[in-house]
Amino acid sequence: MLQNPHNSKNGENQFSEMEYINITVVTSNQPYGINDGSNPAFDGRRVPKFGLEKGGIHSGHVQTSPRDPFCIVKNGKGKCQVQK
Repeated sequence: MLQNPHNSKNGENQFSEMEYINITVVTSNQPYGINDGSNPAFDGRRVPKFGLEKGGIHSGHVQTSPRDPFCIVKNGKGKCQVQK
């Protein structure tokens, strides 16, 4: 939030606006623990972010788009799935 001397008493700022957004990260079901540079919670870290476990369901490839080349195989069916 921007700082200025014209803040209201309830902490609002007339020059800025904050908004909550939901972000969904889609990882592949298998193979777990793949290190292809797509998962910022694991790649390049000795200890994963957010207390996640190496080799766990959140350690897979992060799908970057509906036509992510990693997820599409020759038969066109795809191998990335949403964890249910």
